[in-house]
Amino acid sequence: MSAPALLESLSNAISMQEAAKLLPTKPSIAQLHRWCESGFDLNRGHGSPHVIHLQSWWFGRKRVTTRDALERFVQAMNRAPAAVDKSQPAKRSRRGRRPRNTAGSRAGWQLKALNY
Repeated sequence: MSAPALLESLSNAISMQEAAKLLPTKPSIAQLHRWCESGFDLNRGHGSPHVIHLQSWWFGRKRVTTRDALERFVQAMNRAPAAVDKSQPAKRSRRGRRPRNTAGSRAGWQLKALNY
């Protein structure tokens, strides 16, 4: 980014606190910092990651962004997810339902093995 463009962006800079107030979900300041550093995975854990970052700058000890950068980031988040690789199974939640290993289900497996 050229020096005049950077100065123009910094003249329109808003703090992370102001940016959080502009979003309808009111994310935490830590979440905004994660979006700047680590980004947001558009594939949401399915297949290869397609990550977008919230554009920001360090101004002294404060991280700042702009309304335009925030708008571009939100628009990119709301685009259709990138092509999902169906060859890999989706990651399962830890709280997902486990298959039951009861006496009845074991008996069913044994009968199936005996072709009943």
